[in-house]
Amino acid sequence: MVLAAVVRLAYGLEHRHALDFATPTVDAKYHDAWARTMAGLPAGLAPGEGDASVFEGPSLRPIGYPWFLAGIYRLGGGDLALAVWLQHLLGVVSVGILWWTVRPAAGALAATWAAGALALHFAPVYFEGELQATGLLIALDLAALYAYLRLLDKDRWAWALAAGVGFGLAALVRPNVGLPAVLLIVALLGLHRSVALRHRVQRAGIMALGLLLGLLPGTLHNWRATGEFLPLTATAGINLYLGQGPGATGLIDADMGELGRFRTCFDYPDVKAQVERKLGRALSYGELNRWFSDQAWASMRADPARAMGLLVTKAGLLLSPSEIGHNKEVGVEVQHSSVLRILPVRFLVVLALCVWGVLAYGARRRVDRHLGLAFDPRLARLLWVQGLWVLGFGLSLLPYFAASRYRVPMLPHLLCLGAVGVVALWQRPGAKRLTLVLLAPAFLLALGLVQFDSRYAGPFPYKWHLDRGMTAAELGQLELAAQELAAAQSLAPNDNSIRAEIATLALRRKQYAEAQAGFEEVLRSDPTHPKALFNLGWLASQRRDYRAALEWYRKARASAPSLGVAQAAHGALIRQLSTDPSPEQRDGRVALQAMQAWIAGQTPTLGEWELLAACQAEVGQFDSALQSIDRALAAVPSQERTSVFARRLAAERSLYAKGEPLRIAPRP
Repeated sequence: MVLAAVVRLAYGLEHRHALDFATPTVDAKYHDAWARTMAGLPAGLAPGEGDASVFEGPSLRPIGYPWFLAGIYRLGGGDLALAVWLQHLLGVVSVGILWWTVRPAAGALAATWAAGALALHFAPVYFEGELQATGLLIALDLAALYAYLRLLDKDRWAWALAAGVGFGLAALVRPNVGLPAVLLIVALLGLHRSVALRHRVQRAGIMALGLLLGLLPGTLHNWRATGEFLPLTATAGINLYLGQGPGATGLIDADMGELGRFRTCFDYPDVKAQVERKLGRALSYGELNRWFSDQAWASMRADPARAMGLLVTKAGLLLSPSEIGHNKEVGVEVQHSSVLRILPVRFLVVLALCVWGVLAYGARRRVDRHLGLAFDPRLARLLWVQGLWVLGFGLSLLPYFAASRYRVPMLPHLLCLGAVGVVALWQRPGAKRLTLVLLAPAFLLALGLVQFDSRYAGPFPYKWHLDRGMTAAELGQLELAAQELAAAQSLAPNDNSIRAEIATLALRRKQYAEAQAGFEEVLRSDPTHPKALFNLGWLASQRRDYRAALEWYRKARASAPSLGVAQAAHGALIRQLSTDPSPEQRDGRVALQAMQAWIAGQTPTLGEWELLAACQAEVGQFDSALQSIDRALAAVPSQERTSVFARRLAAERSLYAKGEPLRIAPRP
């Protein structure tokens, strides 16, 4: 534990000065904003990053970790550094739990070997430094496993309940834990033969009850938000679609063609709107979840060979030497850390030693049986439990997509399998010769995985530079941003996301001609790129080409229906063109045509009815303006009839009834 603490202290002091330490992105940003909202703090979302209203619906990511993070934010006033340090502390605790789990059955030497290897593996340390669930998941899982092993030794109902609740809480953090938990509940009937079958069934029932109790809070949260039964998250379907659907490759791909982009859960409302548009009807979150699942299963049934090939591919990627990136390029991050890159333990070493250890355990059993030596049943139970957990968790990952952070929770269990077998064999006479023999199959497996790893083209240094460039631009370090984006483009000259960020940087620098050319180039490769569409609209508005600006905003909203900045910019420009006191700032015909195009084919909101009425009044269509404002008033909920908004609508109606257009002074 001391070693684990020293490593985490060194990395924490280094990481706190990293460019992106205080600016989480992608899933980490979603966790951060959700936790801040639950803690009663501002979500901290910049324009275009996402809409905090998404948190009012069901859980789009497992809710366990955001609840944990919200508790830290509430205690620490939203201090991100405090959350990271507490996650590192959990990492140290996890090393201690692993030692105490292994020691009773395998001895202090095996326990020290497993715990020391976990302390020196870079992956847990790295992910504890991110706003990701990995550190919390490993701690909860190891605590539940410790309780399970104590149940096998002591046979007390309290340990059964503790193990079940522990696995349930771990599943709230990562639902994949549910499958190994169920396997261990069933295995309790066979591993606990020292007591009567009726007693074993009773303990299994208590553990199952504990598991359900742990899962219950997440399911109740979704029920309150939607009135539908959605266990844990509302996005299991889309993740299955990404893993086994028509365009699946085994790796994450945010671009789903006509269904839009799913880079983070902030994009899910856009995806929902695109599916609803495709089907021509509104969908609940449960219906959308089932629709994606049905599409994935239909794809698997249509081509079973391809489906099985994807599962095999993902199994190889899951066990491959590469650290497959998802939100960030983990392999490149490690290379650029002076602490992480010197840590000696890597996944390939862990896996090879695990295979070696299991074979060694089998060899020791044969030797002991031949010599007539007694064998401690606790050691066999420990290995069976660890093996069942690895099997269940690994299988639960295969339907989805491969990424480094999803396999990190397997490390303590693989290390346990390796440590027990290796140390046990090493203590026997002639072990060194047999060890060399057993090394051969382990490294043959490793060699095969290296060959399989060629399916993964990463890591991608260009993405690391791109992420740094975006973060630097957000922090106002424009020169550093330019350097990082130039480095990214030199590595991937045809990548459209880099072009978009370079154009955005030109916009920040007020180099409008370069920005215009850059965004137009982006659209030539991707005509529906929301960021390019929106920024071209802003540039057109600066040239006072309002007709073009409004059309760009409309296209941006069509590409990403929940793009708040596009809606806000469109509404502000419509209001200016229809209500500004200065005649030079008004153009009612352009505003009316744009507003009609904006609401075509959909039900207008109250605010859109209000804007349409203002446009109609500006061009003298007062009867139409009265009809539009009456529709807005009729749609105001009864409990809000006396609200400021309702009184404003009534005042505007009075103006239109007198044949007067609306005039509003522009905001400073």
